Amino acid sequence: MKKIVSAVALAAVAASLATADLQSSLNVRMGGSLLTKTMADAGDTTTVFDLGSSDFGGDALTFKASNDYAGVTLNYNVTLQTKQDGSNIAKNFWAKGNGAELSAWLKPADWLKFQLGAHKDGIWTVEQCKKDTDDTSWSGAGKYAFLHKPGIVTTVSAGYFLDALTDVGNGGQAYLFADLSLMDGALTIRPTFVSTGVEWFQDKDRKDDDASMKTAPGAMVMYKNEAVKVNVDFQMPTNKDIAAGLYVSPLGLADGALQLMIGGTVSTNTSDAKDDLGWKSTDGKTIFTRDTTFYAFDLRARYVADALHITNAFNFTGASEDKAVVQKNGSKKTGNMEIWDAVFLTYKVDDSWTITGDVQIDAVTGVGKDDDTYLDLYVTPGVMYTCGKGATITGGLHIGITDLSDVAAKKTTVAVPFLFRVKL
Repeated sequence: MKKIVSAVALAAVAASLATADLQSSLNVRMGGSLLTKTMADAGDTTTVFDLGSSDFGGDALTFKASNDYAGVTLNYNVTLQTKQDGSNIAKNFWAKGNGAELSAWLKPADWLKFQLGAHKDGIWTVEQCKKDTDDTSWSGAGKYAFLHKPGIVTTVSAGYFLDALTDVGNGGQAYLFADLSLMDGALTIRPTFVSTGVEWFQDKDRKDDDASMKTAPGAMVMYKNEAVKVNVDFQMPTNKDIAAGLYVSPLGLADGALQLMIGGTVSTNTSDAKDDLGWKSTDGKTIFTRDTTFYAFDLRARYVADALHITNAFNFTGASEDKAVVQKNGSKKTGNMEIWDAVFLTYKVDDSWTITGDVQIDAVTGVGKDDDTYLDLYVTPGVMYTCGKGATITGGLHIGITDLSDVAAKKTTVAVPFLFRVKL
């Protein structure tokens, strides 16, 4: 009997797949640095042929199946990592699976679509220039390629990368969306629910036996016509933390050659919470008290002229309280304002050769008792050779200077990075 049931089940699955649109993709990167030299007051270091110096994030094996009313996506993230011994030369690299992300969608009606699953990195609704940042920040040395995500850039804010809808409070994963399509598809209203693992009710008089919830509600509203696309994002990671953003993208500029997005984000919290949780920095310490307001301004501009692509990604983040903004490059310095700006460029010489480059700046102001400014600068020119569709080899030069305005803390890194990439 069990064999009959199993055969029937397999036949049902086979019949379902036979009528579905099946797709698969594979993204694999392997890179490092032929030579890396770091110069600082404390001394210089040199590393030769380091396979552990590149950022291998984004490698994944993806399967998709869909029909007219439902679809499923299985995305298995893989990160190539290295082991290193005391000689600082990489040995034994292997593939480390970061886990599978399974998602699905279904449409019970033409005007209603449900989305559900698990996604760590965020599902974005604001159109960005992700491909340009991927193609140019290939070396792993550029720290801020994720600037295509609009929102507040510091992890201690409830508005952290607000448009990454499933990345609520830098910890969301499981999600349920409901898309309501109105006005012949021009208007989309999306209530969102994301599991955060953080107690949503944060009232001071809360008792242990009170109702509990660890899911953050939110919403996205998008309106689009031939002239403009408007996004409004809203999230409440707890009942004491709230964030909202407005992002506007004019359409049809320069006959479609210019893409532009301008937006702003604000988040705030209240002091009458049971715990001073706030949002914590990477070292796990709360670095600001309640009643702090964060705000951000985002600008993205992309110009395409035949073989030349130029993208600018700009973010300004500020806070109403001193020391509330945290640098994302591992520095423990804090301030009350931070500016990130990155320019990405690609020029396709012919079908085989492409020139790439990026310049990235990160500045934090209001640091310390003297309100100092700390500036980091990264420059990465390179050349990409295309073996065929989806297969590239890239090499170049990377120069990074951290704490540029502080002579004692300044550190300069010069590297010769490379990257092999296959996307099928």
